[in-house]
Amino acid sequence: MTRRPLDLRLRLSRVVCPVVVALILAPGTASAGDVRVSVAGIRGGAGSIRVAAFRSDEALAEGRFSARAEAHALEVEAILVLGALPPGEYGFVAFQDLDGDGVISKNFFGVPTEPYGFSNGARGRLGPPPFDATRLLVPSERLEIEIELR
Repeated sequence: MTRRPLDLRLRLSRVVCPVVVALILAPGTASAGDVRVSVAGIRGGAGSIRVAAFRSDEALAEGRFSARAEAHALEVEAILVLGALPPGEYGFVAFQDLDGDGVISKNFFGVPTEPYGFSNGARGRLGPPPFDATRLLVPSERLEIEIELR
């Protein structure tokens, strides 16, 4: 019995379609050396989520980031993937940019008015936490971290 071309197409579609759907739905696929940041505490549907890696207190203060990622705030949790970072020590910051200006908005007293968080759950007093409190070792393999916005 010879197989008809339609049968072959049907069998291929049963294999190919689930693979394509999985790739499309995969939240920010990460490869070896990438840093995958899970951000929780998002005010759903408002603005965008921004994540950045920095290597010192000065780099954070001056906005000199080693890597950045941004995604729309569609859910209460998001996963962003920073490109492969050279191995070493980094701090990570995330915030929800509610007004779309690209920076953490602050009130008259300098207190942030948009949700933000740092790696290791670090919190600062009268400013951002010190680099040592946010520091994580980024290996040559993939790293996955979580940041809670407050």
